[in-house]
Amino acid sequence: GPIGCRAVLVTGSDPRNLPLSPLPSSVIASAAAPHLALSARASVIVPPAGVGPLAPAIRAGRPLVIVPPALLGVMVAIV
Repeated sequence: GPIGCRAVLVTGSDPRNLPLSPLPSSVIASAAAPHLALSARASVIVPPAGVGPLAPAIRAGRPLVIVPPALLGVMVAIV
C-alpha cells in the first residue's frame, strides 16, 4: 500500500516511456526535470547510468539504485 512518499517519474520525450496506467496522486510524470534540484530533495534516487542524471544524484549524497543502460527509459526520484 501507499507509504506516504511522492515520486517524480521523468519519462524523456519518447512517448513509449509514458505510464500505461494512471499514476497515483502522489506521483507525477514529466518529460524533463531539473536533476540537481530534485536530487537535493530526494530520499532515494533511481537514475539511469548516464552522467546527466547520475552526477547530481552522486553530488546530493543520497542513496542510489542505478538502472543499467539496457533498462534506460525512465528515471524515478522519490522525494
